[in-house]
Amino acid sequence: MKKNLLLIAVAIATSFSAFSQDLTSKKGEKILPEAKDWAIGIDARPFFTILGNAANASAKFVNPTDQTITGKYFLNEKTAARVKLRIGMSNTTDLTLVPDIHSSDVNAKLEDKEKNSTMNVNFGIGIEKRKGNTRLQGFYGGELFVAMSSEKTTYEYGNALDTLNSLVAGRDLEDKKGGSFGLGLRGFIGAEYFILPKMSVGVEYGWGLMMGSKKNDELKSEAWVWDVDANGLQQRTGSIKETTTETGNKNSKQFKLDTDIMNAALVLTLHF
Repeated sequence: MKKNLLLIAVAIATSFSAFSQDLTSKKGEKILPEAKDWAIGIDARPFFTILGNAANASAKFVNPTDQTITGKYFLNEKTAARVKLRIGMSNTTDLTLVPDIHSSDVNAKLEDKEKNSTMNVNFGIGIEKRKGNTRLQGFYGGELFVAMSSEKTTYEYGNALDTLNSLVAGRDLEDKKGGSFGLGLRGFIGAEYFILPKMSVGVEYGWGLMMGSKKNDELKSEAWVWDVDANGLQQRTGSIKETTTETGNKNSKQFKLDTDIMNAALVLTLHF
């Protein structure tokens, strides 16, 4: 019995080894990338999540804007130039109904609006070297990358400030987060397995440094200011006063050196 199990194990291992060493498909297609091939790499986890939840009617798809795309161009079978890009933008508007304080109709409503917009851009360019002559390929290299981000929230109010709506304490008009900029250098190493001709699944780890800067945050607000006479007595008239204040440290800097799992724990790469 033990002898039979040993023979089966050897047969399976031999078959797997033969399968791994076969670098062409039954149709004669090349398994591994060649010179002048293009490749696109994306986070593979959402696809496995979707497949795992295929029988679940309530399964939700992953937002594609959360992913970073990797592009490669193979200079030869062992060297590829690569580019990484993520452009993330969002705009949301929240509406709140409030009473119209200037209307005699107690049911009259106006809209307060809160608008938020964000932008995140990551761009990297580098070179990749490859090792291995089977379906299992190792790779390593380096890349330079830049990152930029910004965020702003604006507020619009249905009821204007006036003598009936004299908010002396004020209210926010715009909350602008200081834009950030970063420049980094990263080394990486990983491995991938070609499950089909020109299609692989792999992992990548990195180590790099990042230097960045961030501008000050700005808060714009408005308040009602009553007029006063020469004796300092408050009058029945007034006006709106806008102010802008800066928060945070001026010319803030950042330095970071750390390891990472860039983009995803599992990357699907398609070659063309």
